[in-house]
Amino acid sequence: MAWIAIFIPVVAAILLLIFFRKTVTYWEISLLIAPSALLILILNLIMVSSNESDTEYLGSYVTKVIYYQAWDEKVHCRHSYECNCSTDKNGHKSCSTCYSHLFDVDYHPEHWSKVTNTGAEYSISKSHFLELKKQFATQPYFVELHRSYYSIDGDAYYTDWNKQPSTSDIITTDHSYKNKIQASKSVFKFDLIDEKTKKTWKLYDYPSISGLYQSMVLGKGVNYMTDRKLQYLNGYYGVNKQFRMYMCFFKNQSIEAAFKQRSYWEGGNKNEFVVCVGQDELGRYKWCKCFSWMDKPDLEVRVQDWFNDINNNKQLDLSKFADWMPKQIEQHWQRKNFKDFEYLDVEISGFQLMWILIIIGLYNIGISIWVVVNEFNNH
Repeated sequence: MAWIAIFIPVVAAILLLIFFRKTVTYWEISLLIAPSALLILILNLIMVSSNESDTEYLGSYVTKVIYYQAWDEKVHCRHSYECNCSTDKNGHKSCSTCYSHLFDVDYHPEHWSKVTNTGAEYSISKSHFLELKKQFATQPYFVELHRSYYSIDGDAYYTDWNKQPSTSDIITTDHSYKNKIQASKSVFKFDLIDEKTKKTWKLYDYPSISGLYQSMVLGKGVNYMTDRKLQYLNGYYGVNKQFRMYMCFFKNQSIEAAFKQRSYWEGGNKNEFVVCVGQDELGRYKWCKCFSWMDKPDLEVRVQDWFNDINNNKQLDLSKFADWMPKQIEQHWQRKNFKDFEYLDVEISGFQLMWILIIIGLYNIGISIWVVVNEFNNH
């Protein structure tokens, strides 16, 4: 679609040749066509790349917390000054260069961190360290760091996670990837969700990340232990199974709300498994509908059946659901490979096309004025 803009330099070239033939050379005409074509190509690539870019959320879990002792190190540093100065009979002063010392000592205070199963290390406060150390309830152990120190030999103490879901600490980070589905209009047709539709069906945005934590249960309050058990699923299976679950709860809405949520999230990201649950005004279960990009919806069917069989017309017990899910994820979850969608054509929007036309138009107006007023003529 962007190449429609090539007509701008073509028309500009024709007009110059008709009305300013004596002042226009052919090499000047090339300054309209060739750079315009290159500019269209670059702008189109930038906009297509922008349209394909999407954000997914990745889960990991903390494997250990670390206390680093204070330490110091010798840092080479030479501070010079003039010394042994003298003045000759002509009044010329000469000095030698002396050094006050050959090194400094840098002091590194104690600090605390936590390490995830991906190897990422995050600095944390002392209070958070003590909280996780108590939560993991394992014996700290000494680790010699073999530092090259000056006078204070600081080492470390590690405390490992006890591998119990109820004591886990889950990390969420975001990550950009290429998602041609959201940018393609050729195959997947999702409903257009405007603000009015979003408010009518009470649809959810992706929750923000705060302090490496992201809510995964939307529209329903859960207690601390249940939330941790559910979060564990995203952390433990986030890397090795590339799995991330969200649960969206809808009160006094029909099952159509689940389809609207799917359209609003454009099917979800490639690693997502979204569980939509309907409740009545008293919080009793009414319906369940899941969506993901799995080739075979085995896990979707099993989760829907679990809610229908266990919770029908009852209060939801998400703690039992969290206990039931690990085996299901291990046996029935398989993330869709988005390379399967490389065949999709990605188009720029009408708004982006308008900007390409404006930029190419302004470039050609500027070059056309220069061509007419410069000193080069067609003899």
